Amino acid sequence: MDETDKLPLSLQHLTVLVAISEARSMTAAAQKLGMAQPALSIAIAKLEARLGMALLHREPRGVRLTHAGQLLLARAYDILALTQASLRELDALRQEPQGEVAIGLPSSTAAVAALPIIERLSSAYPKIKLRVVEAFSGYLWKWLQNNEIDMAIVFDRSATNDLHCLPLAQETMHLVSRRGARARHAPVAMAELGSYPLAMPSRANGFRTALETHAEKHGAALNVALEIDAGHQLVKLVASGRYHSVLAPCAVRDEIEAGQVDARPIHPPLARTVCLAHRKLGKIANPVDLVADEVIAECRNLIASGAWQATLL
Repeated sequence: MDETDKLPLSLQHLTVLVAISEARSMTAAAQKLGMAQPALSIAIAKLEARLGMALLHREPRGVRLTHAGQLLLARAYDILALTQASLRELDALRQEPQGEVAIGLPSSTAAVAALPIIERLSSAYPKIKLRVVEAFSGYLWKWLQNNEIDMAIVFDRSATNDLHCLPLAQETMHLVSRRGARARHAPVAMAELGSYPLAMPSRANGFRTALETHAEKHGAALNVALEIDAGHQLVKLVASGRYHSVLAPCAVRDEIEAGQVDARPIHPPLARTVCLAHRKLGKIANPVDLVADEVIAECRNLIASGAWQATLL
């Protein structure tokens, strides 16, 4: 026997009960449902037998619901409405997804992932309109919380009541300098980091605080010669040779390949967790979830291919 055969109720039973209640007549309900009246009477009688209680008062001039019938009717409307809503959402899923989705990318991640993500999404969902914004992770997190964007790649965050947050990878931070300024690939000890004039984001950026905590733990005092909350300009300043900085290698991938800068590992290492955060919408077919799945897949592809220097989680 199929497991569904053990259930005393089905959607057909609920539809029959609603029709009888609204028509107040077995004959009128049967006509509305396109059933023979004897078949309808048998169906409701079988349901009453399976439930072990009467649902209808059968009277000479029609029918009316018993107390049990009224209780079941209230639930029937809810269940049938939810069923219809689910079918509409599934039908929307079968159709080509559309809508608007705003994606936030940190400057470091955008350098390596923005173009591949946009190309992938444009191909997968051409009717979804994308808005891509670039900012430091801390700002993106605040915009997510304020519903100003739909999703973002952020660092070292956890899920909240309103936001999903999936850890994707870990990035190890490097000291970035103009090529030729120091030995190209030699690791730099954290204790020596104070000898480098650094250009860094302000303390409003979460990574700045994490770096200072890491340095203090290992007895180093940072020499932050310039605070700058502009990712592209920070990289240009480092390439000019005026300053050094502590960045993820992906932030300067193009500059490394062009021979402008070098990225040296720091010891002991300082890592951060790359996460994809997006709003909880609770719908089956919403464009945010669809886009999130594609962003996750592309990020993992970039890391697995070596285009994005990080370790998958």
